[in-house]
Amino acid sequence: MTTETAERDTSRSARDAVAENTSEGRREPSREQVILAGAKLTRFLRYKERVAVTVEPNSVYGAAVLMPQLAATTGWSRDFASMAISSWIYLIVCMILHAALLKYVSKEERVMDGFAGQPYLCDVGAFLQTTAQLGPGGTEMSAPRLYSWGQWVTRCFVRDALVGTFPDQEKDIKVFADPGEYGIESYTCRLFCVVIFIISIVPECMLCVSMAKMFYYLPTKSEPWIKLRTVEDIGDEVIGGGAEDCNKKVTVCVAGMSAGWKLVNLIFILIPKCLLVYFTAHSGVNFLMETAGIDDIIVNSVALGFLLTMDELIARNLMSAAANELLDSCEGFIVSEEDDNKTFDDEEMVKRFHQPFAHHWISFCYSFLFQLRQLASVGVITAIFLGIYYRIHCVPDEDGRWVSKPIFTPKSLDFNVLNAFSPLLFPINRDAKPYWTMPEK
Repeated sequence: MTTETAERDTSRSARDAVAENTSEGRREPSREQVILAGAKLTRFLRYKERVAVTVEPNSVYGAAVLMPQLAATTGWSRDFASMAISSWIYLIVCMILHAALLKYVSKEERVMDGFAGQPYLCDVGAFLQTTAQLGPGGTEMSAPRLYSWGQWVTRCFVRDALVGTFPDQEKDIKVFADPGEYGIESYTCRLFCVVIFIISIVPECMLCVSMAKMFYYLPTKSEPWIKLRTVEDIGDEVIGGGAEDCNKKVTVCVAGMSAGWKLVNLIFILIPKCLLVYFTAHSGVNFLMETAGIDDIIVNSVALGFLLTMDELIARNLMSAAANELLDSCEGFIVSEEDDNKTFDDEEMVKRFHQPFAHHWISFCYSFLFQLRQLASVGVITAIFLGIYYRIHCVPDEDGRWVSKPIFTPKSLDFNVLNAFSPLLFPINRDAKPYWTMPEK
């Protein structure tokens, strides 16, 4: 009995020791440790926000920047030289297709709609439940008499055809064959869809800014964009000697670029990309603002985003697998500061990177606005393009409502690139007398 009792006491003591150790391992960290951990995490997040500038992935724009630099690094070897030339061919194809589609969208709005006599939508039909207003046909608008352009113009044609066939019954026909009025079904839905479309534009704007930052921060000197990995980089990693393992022995990274290449990339890549993004936003907003039906607005707001993915579509489906692999594996250029490699003690770390809201409200506001910068960009860009739309196409009437300017019929179907992208310098030839003007009360 004595031996069994001793064994039980020993077992109980062991369990108590394990429980005590477990309790020690699960002890909650102190308040000071939590603050220190938060300060270190804040330093890392600030570092990640600003350090990396790199070529645009999955895009012909990124390939057109990367491939010539790889070719120059390797002395314009056969394989890299062919990829550099082909990347610029794909870039040109992408720009031509993108610009052509924007041209046709603009032609539909400015030429074909002009031949159809379609007035600009502006705010005609908006908020019918609170305001009485005249429609493009000169009659008072109401919800049961509100139609899209296609429906309204067809109903007007039927009325006019009946009047022409039975001129002696014109008054009765105009009563029983009421065509209604053309106007927007929901102003709020149209505005929301414009915002959704601009949200898809903002990432492209950020990519333009990122490319500009890359050209700004890169050293203006030729540096190799391909480097062999050192023993320190490889560490304990086991790499074979076969063809499949060769990629693991080198690093493709963004490095310094000569002034000549920076100028070429600025003129032929960055500026055209920015212009295409601008005209895509401009044409897309105009297209949505001229769409009256609720279902059509929602569908079109999503469909217009296709134009922004054309560079990725060409890169993934036309460029070689090798070129896409290089784009995916390219490492960014680290924009370092003096303090990045500096080691701080715990007290200095907390002092520099832990800023309580109550004591640093100005820096908090800056940090808060920085986190909302893209949302703010959506609001600013939406306001800019809506302002452009109303300034070009609309005028306020006597009630302060925005209505269409007079419509002048184009003289021909001719519509070139200059008409599409420089309408102020190269306007369309139109009749001197307006085909339609907004009726007055």
